[in-house]
Order: sequence, then structure tokens, then C-alpha cells
Amino acid sequence: MAKKLIVALTAIVLGICLLSGGCSNNQGADRVQQLRDLLQQALKREPSPQPTTRIEDLFPEEAPASSQEEVDIVLYFGDQDSQGLVAENRSVPKAVGIARATVQELLRGPLQADNTRLFPEGTQLLDINIRPDGLCIVNVSNHVRNVANKKQAELMVYSLVNTLGEYPTVKEVSLMIEGEYADSINYLDLSRPLTPNYDLVK
Repeated sequence: MAKKLIVALTAIVLGICLLSGGCSNNQGADRVQQLRDLLQQALKREPSPQPTTRIEDLFPEEAPASSQEEVDIVLYFGDQDSQGLVAENRSVPKAVGIARATVQELLRGPLQADNTRLFPEGTQLLDINIRPDGLCIVNVSNHVRNVANKKQAELMVYSLVNTLGEYPTVKEVSLMIEGEYADSINYLDLSRPLTPNYDLVK
């Protein structure tokens, strides 16, 4: 914008000088030369850089979110010989459905090499509900019937009952299979709600 203004003013002065005949003497020639020099400088002068706005300035990088709070839980798996239960500590993200997350961790199996999985591969948690009176109803898939004998069924069921029993709000556990209350698994009586049995823990 400034360059255009200088060029226009220089042209006007030159025009006036020529029309008025004032450019015929030495003083006029000097003025014309000065105007020419000014015009050349204006043409050579680079425009001043305009401030630029980067996309980073419009959208500043957000501070990384703090890591999610975790809670410690206790899971019960089979011992090395699958003759008793052993406790395994684990941390999971703190959530409203902590009991559901706990059972899902139990079904994933142990992390420690000496501990053994008690729930058959493929077992899924279908639903879980904790009533105000402390009864926890757990609905699992039909895979739980694929245990070898009554001892294995006992360890499997009590790994669940003992794990949930770590929560003060859980007093008893009833097991459902595919939406139906289970009376038994391999002769293990499930007709009544079960309370934790930590005598099985080694």
C-alpha cells in the first residue's frame, strides 16, 4: 500500500514539474533525479513481513490427561496342582461397575505362572447384580459346566465367591448359567447362595 502511494505521488510531482516547465533548469533536474531515486528505492524495498498465525497458536496443545485412578483387587485362582486356591493381587481402573470388572479379570485367568485357570476357556460373564441385602447374582455362560469333577467345580465356584467376598457389600453369591439358576455343577450343590470359604486358600 505504501509503495503504491509513493509511486503515485512521484508520478504526480513529475507530471506537475513537466507541465509547469520547472524541470528545464538545474534545480528542476536535481528534483527530478531525487524523485527518480526515491521511486527506485520504493520499488526495490521489500514489503514488511505480515505477522502470521500458526495453526498451533489457534489450537494449543492440551496438557496430557492425568492417568486414570486404579484400585487394587484380590483374585483367587487354583494353585499349581489345582488342589486349593491362591490369592493374586491386581490393579484395575477405578469404575462404577468394579464388581463386573473384577469378575472379568478373574475370567481372563492368572498372570502368575504358578497359578492355574479354574474357569473353562471361553467362559463369559453375562450379567452381575448386587442387591441391597448383600446377595450378588452372577450370570455366566454354559462353559462353566465343562469341568472335570466335583473338586474342580468347587474350586471354580469358590474362586468366584471368594473374589467377590472381598467387597464388603457382598455377603453371598448365587450362580446363574445362561439366565437360569444353577442347582448344581458336577454334583456341587448350588441350590442355595454361597458364602466365601477361605479355608480353601493355601
